[in-house]
Amino acid sequence: MNDLFQDFGPIDEKQWKTAVQAELKGGDYAEMLITPMPEGFDVKPLYTKSDVATESFLTDKNKWKIISSFIPTTKIPYDSLDGIQLEAKQLEGFQPSESELLFCTFRNELPPTTALNQNTYFDWDFLGDLLEYGHYPDKSQELAIDRLKELKENQSYKNTLALDVSRYQNFGCNHAQQLAFMLLEAAEYVDLTQDAKILDKTLVKNAAGSDFFLEIAKLRAMRILWANFADAYNIKSELTILTETTLRNKSVKDKFNNIIRSTFEAAAGIFGNSDAVLVHPYDELFIETKELALELGFKQQFVLREESFLNHYTDPLKGAYYVEFLTEKLAEKAWELFKKLEKEGGFLKGLGKGSIQRKIKASAQLEQDKFDEGNLNLIGVNKYPNTADVILKDQIKSKAKNEGKTLFETVSRKRLSEKIEQE
Repeated sequence: MNDLFQDFGPIDEKQWKTAVQAELKGGDYAEMLITPMPEGFDVKPLYTKSDVATESFLTDKNKWKIISSFIPTTKIPYDSLDGIQLEAKQLEGFQPSESELLFCTFRNELPPTTALNQNTYFDWDFLGDLLEYGHYPDKSQELAIDRLKELKENQSYKNTLALDVSRYQNFGCNHAQQLAFMLLEAAEYVDLTQDAKILDKTLVKNAAGSDFFLEIAKLRAMRILWANFADAYNIKSELTILTETTLRNKSVKDKFNNIIRSTFEAAAGIFGNSDAVLVHPYDELFIETKELALELGFKQQFVLREESFLNHYTDPLKGAYYVEFLTEKLAEKAWELFKKLEKEGGFLKGLGKGSIQRKIKASAQLEQDKFDEGNLNLIGVNKYPNTADVILKDQIKSKAKNEGKTLFETVSRKRLSEKIEQE
């Protein structure tokens, strides 16, 4: 057999571009094939080794944990999973085994100082809650700071800090913003506690959206940025990433399409080397979540693990020049934005001035406009809409509203399809 590398010699990017321009028959190459990204860089149709400056650092494993939300009234075989996510209201009377992996979520409330078992992570980010709800738990910054210090000192939980970056994806932030706000919050927590060791063991909750390669690059950039961030404080920090599927692109219309979306998002979380992945049920937006939907959510991951063998490969996209380029650019743009916001005073001052809220809302509106104009498609919603699918208002979960006076202007999670669904 002939050596194909001898029969077909290498072609540089200039030769490739010349051939493509001939095929465009007078069309503008930049206008037709170069895509400007909201993060502040352009994406082109071809990437080679010359586009990548360095080899990205990543972990040396891909043994992610399959997680599911916990609903006590169901007969779901939770013992077949690696772990579960609990809401605060579900903790009372819950008796896990000693080895059970738990992620306990506390929203705008003080978590208990004692964990349910030795494998419990607290998912409590009171600075992020401040942006979303407008006030501290129990209306007291001092109480929140003291509780965070207690959680670190008693070492009952597996983490010393939690950052809920998933909310920024659900707000509509671009990928660089999500990473920058993660670092900005972390720096503020160090300032509030006057202790860099609060970063010792950090849980980051991430949400994966529909842009497959950008979501993978975001997770890879997250570990690079975190390593650099910890180095700046001269500490070693253990980072645990829990990735969940986003709700921003989900719809109550033609809801079974949500299964396809969440499968791609889970795969992105896995390829990005998340430590744990949670898939929301396809009917998560409805008041009544069917047991089948909840079970299907984690069985999607079993297919990815047991039938697609994704746990057999460590960072399979390493060396893919496009993904490496995206990783570098996201890390670069996120670090630039983080330093700029830090120079302007940090997270709390940014909330006080409203500059963080304005950045988030501008990014969300940009994405919403693309969806409204038909340049961002959701199958069954604004592309090939299922007109026979009639949804009643009382079937859909209502949004929680902030009541009373808030310390800062708040930002709400909003799905792209809400306007179409209302119409």
